[in-house]
Amino acid sequence: MKTLITFQEHDIITKITEPESEFGSVLGYSCKYNIFSEFSISLTTAISNIYQKVTNTKTKFSGPAIMGFDTPIISKTFIQNIPFQVYIIPLEKLRIWVLGVGKSNNNEYNFAEARYKAAFVYKYQNKQFKKTFIDSTPNLLWNKLDCLKQYSGKKLFGLEEPYTQNII
Repeated sequence: MKTLITFQEHDIITKITEPESEFGSVLGYSCKYNIFSEFSISLTTAISNIYQKVTNTKTKFSGPAIMGFDTPIISKTFIQNIPFQVYIIPLEKLRIWVLGVGKSNNNEYNFAEARYKAAFVYKYQNKQFKKTFIDSTPNLLWNKLDCLKQYSGKKLFGLEEPYTQNII
């Protein structure tokens, strides 16, 4: 995505880029004005740094506000073609993050498929629950837990949530 931003009579071209580095690809923002250019993983930093170079000031800007991300019509347009967004399901004291969804014909998973991923953090006996469990079905996975037995595996991993079912 490439955007022309004009503010205070300066035309700055901003582009979302994904350059390769020794650590793999890095999503970030590239800003350019005449001979000046700036790359940062933060939109705010990229825009502020390029503006500071151009104007020789210490002025800082909110990158998302400059790009119009705080305007509902612009935000809706940007997320329109995104196939999936991470969302959170509250479940009493838990917050369940749904990280990926896919559809299958398997009723045991509430029709989710292998790409379905959910995570949560739970304090158990005054200790933060720091284990990773992997299994082929939500209920098999749930049976490995020493806690949270008041929920089914489907409930605990957000598979019974109406929003999740609507996506699937």
